[in-house]
Amino acid sequence: MIPCYLITLKDTPWKHNATVRHLNDVGIEPKIIWGFMGTACAIRSCNPYDHDSLGNPKYAHPSVIACSMSHMAALAAACANGDPEFLIFEDDVKLPDDFLKKWAEFRKKIPDEIDIVQLDYIHEDKNPRARINDALEHCFYPFGSGAIWWRGDIVENVLHMMRPINGPYDVMLIRNVYPFFKHAIASPRLTTQRSGNDEWASTIGAAIWKEM
Repeated sequence: MIPCYLITLKDTPWKHNATVRHLNDVGIEPKIIWGFMGTACAIRSCNPYDHDSLGNPKYAHPSVIACSMSHMAALAAACANGDPEFLIFEDDVKLPDDFLKKWAEFRKKIPDEIDIVQLDYIHEDKNPRARINDALEHCFYPFGSGAIWWRGDIVENVLHMMRPINGPYDVMLIRNVYPFFKHAIASPRLTTQRSGNDEWASTIGAAIWKEM
């Protein structure tokens, strides 16, 4: 079985426990990556990533920064382990019961030139897609990182690219990594995200509820 990493938070143990049980039921024993919770560790962007139409700076939300940092931790672990390829799941991932069977067939359809595949995404921009085959499409800036396949030989370069240039927390996968590698999305989706369809509260919502 392909190595699988699960990004989860000590701040939300109920998600961790439920998702580990879910993955075990599907037949996956994930390697746990303890991620960062942006609303709890007071991180913030030091520099804007863009400006709006009036020239006002736009800063990455702490949860976006924490998400990127958590994925960097998972990528570093996979790099250290020398995994030739691997999957990273977030702790709201929802897999079909026959995921391993579907994955075995899906994997055969990933061309050698593809580096990154998002198995699920919440939405994407309005640019036209380009069909790669009956399982994959190219898509500009898809949003959602609940389940991602990575080719291992690019990860060291990815980690270097994600190192902040102008500030300690200016890291965004969608801007700093995806445009520079052969990136695809699973079409149709292979997994879903519980937070994406409001089945579970988002991490931000859970943090706000906890403070009330």
